[in-house]
Amino acid sequence: MKTSRFFLAALIATIAAPFAQAKIKLPSLVGDHMVLQQEAKAQVWGWAEPGEKVTASFGGQTQSATTGPDKKWRVRFNELKAGTTGDLSIKGENEVTVKDVIVGEVWVASGQSNMEWIVQNSKDADAEKAAANWPQVRMFTLQKAAKATPQEDCVGKWEVCSPEVVGHFSAVGYFFARELHQQLKQPVGVIHTSWGGTPAEFWTPGPVLERNPAFKHYAERWDKLKADYPAAKAKFDEAMAKWKTDSEAAKAEGKPAPRPPFPPRGGDDFGGPACLWNGMIEPVLPYTIQGAIWYQGESNAGGTEAKLYRMLFPTMILSWRNAWAQDGLKGADNPEFPFLFVQLATSWRVTRSRRIVRGQCYGSRN
Repeated sequence: MKTSRFFLAALIATIAAPFAQAKIKLPSLVGDHMVLQQEAKAQVWGWAEPGEKVTASFGGQTQSATTGPDKKWRVRFNELKAGTTGDLSIKGENEVTVKDVIVGEVWVASGQSNMEWIVQNSKDADAEKAAANWPQVRMFTLQKAAKATPQEDCVGKWEVCSPEVVGHFSAVGYFFARELHQQLKQPVGVIHTSWGGTPAEFWTPGPVLERNPAFKHYAERWDKLKADYPAAKAKFDEAMAKWKTDSEAAKAEGKPAPRPPFPPRGGDDFGGPACLWNGMIEPVLPYTIQGAIWYQGESNAGGTEAKLYRMLFPTMILSWRNAWAQDGLKGADNPEFPFLFVQLATSWRVTRSRRIVRGQCYGSRN
């Protein structure tokens, strides 16, 4: 009986052994078709079991690291030349191959609705899509994610620019990348992370907001919204029920339906200070970049918010630069990287209509 139990245990251990081995895990940003930053210490990172040695090879370089107690590892490729291409091999207990990697400039494109605006909705969209055969222009679009705490990963994938996919690219991000590519004769990658109608405090780290008394009302306002949410949700449900009844009546009479009620905030993480920093910037920080572009500030326009924005927006920019310049997993070679932005006209009353024409953005004032 003891012998049988011994052999049974040995058999189970043999079968389970392959599944017990540590598996290298990569973030979404380290994936096929990615663009690595040229002439820098381009960082690649991921997770494995503590103490596991991980070796990464690309562009004639081989770099190694040992996973720490937090299961994280990172390596940096030194001074890669623009135009270098190939597969990125990452080996530990298992081997992962990231295909079709290219070296060039990498930019983060963020902001609100004008950055979110896609090529498909731009002027001359059919002509622009037909001409978008730029295999060295690539874009990674983050899935929208509002989070109460900083995240280590995001959802998205790198896409090679082509007429088939460019339609859902950020138009500003695409035209910016295309212009750089044409002028520099180098590959360009854009990490697109935007959300229409969102204010700058959503994109600023929580600790940064908490340190400045001028920004304390953001947290106070959010706490009140969460506390008031149950009552607001009940009122919203009543309004929705009435809206459905009114809409059906309007349809029967051949009239346009009334506008639906706006759902209250406070029922999830969207709306809290730093919610988009946590979900849509924090996961990008380990990526070595050349700079960032930002478009626009309409959600901070008007009244006291506009005055406070004079302090908030520079604070947000500085917090991005400081975060990318941190050592460890958030390393960057250029702590003063370019941060290019397009803002509203001096009058905050602008129409909701926006046009993106051949890479240039226009807003008409009332």
